[in-house]
Amino acid sequence: MKGTKVASRFAKSLLELAIEQKSEDKVLKDMELVDELCEESKDFNNLLKNPIINASKKIAITDTIFKGKIEKISDNFINLIIKHNRELYLEEIAESYILQYKEYKGIIDVEVISAIKLDKKTMDSVMEKVKAKYSGTFNIKETVNKDVIGGFILRVGHEQIDMSIARKINDYKHILLQ
Repeated sequence: MKGTKVASRFAKSLLELAIEQKSEDKVLKDMELVDELCEESKDFNNLLKNPIINASKKIAITDTIFKGKIEKISDNFINLIIKHNRELYLEEIAESYILQYKEYKGIIDVEVISAIKLDKKTMDSVMEKVKAKYSGTFNIKETVNKDVIGGFILRVGHEQIDMSIARKINDYKHILLQ
């Protein structure tokens, strides 16, 4: 829980500074890059978590990694995080920035999971219902998952509506076992 609070506070500060400098969109791209690197690179995570490597060495390495890839504001922020021994939270900070940015911009993540790719008419019908309940800009992601069997699972923000055949079969199974 402590890490989440720390990450949220640092991300909020970064977002406020980025808004002030009118660079929040660029910083978003930077934080997406940082998040992706943290998720995919075990070596990078080991570097951040290694207490033997001092802050100046970590800063030199991250400067080399991100040189020409991120904005100066993001680079300075990462260096500040490292100087204050908070590099363990870098991935959480990046994730928190992305979430806070989306909230600030009114962007809502919508994921539709189905056994087959939905046709345009069905997808439009699903999105009509979403737009009737939520207002904002929608970031739509379609996922095909054969385990759904039929129907679909709709995730909007933190809510989930499971209209899949797999769930219905599972519900019937529980009823029959009782």
